[in-house]
Amino acid sequence: MGFVFTHLTTALTKSRSEMANGILGYALLAACCYAAYTLGCNNTGNAAGVFYGLKLTKPMKAGFIGGIVMAMGAVTWGRPILEKVGKGIVQLDLSMGVGAKMAQSLTAHTAAFLAYPNSMNQALIGGAAGAGDARGLKDH
Repeated sequence: MGFVFTHLTTALTKSRSEMANGILGYALLAACCYAAYTLGCNNTGNAAGVFYGLKLTKPMKAGFIGGIVMAMGAVTWGRPILEKVGKGIVQLDLSMGVGAKMAQSLTAHTAAFLAYPNSMNQALIGGAAGAGDARGLKDH
């Protein structure tokens, strides 16, 4: 999907004008927000589902606790992952970023909708690899 979304965004913004780059910037922001939403759907359920399964708490309370702890993890130890994803896999341009994030989000959201635990990391790596392939990059 990263391959397809990268080609689609590139085709839609062929002019590479300032306006096209602005639109891509907003598309990337929207894709990142969608990914954050999907991360909350998926990882909070994975992390706090045991508490609900053991009947130690109600679903909303388990989700709230999971969300707070997830935010703490992002603030305290999220930087190394940000560095690796942002710069260590493949050199991204705006179209590739939108393609990779949309691929990650749709993959993980579909799995969460079907109640299958999944890995956001693997979904993003697959999206970034597909985006890199769309640019003809071989070493990623």
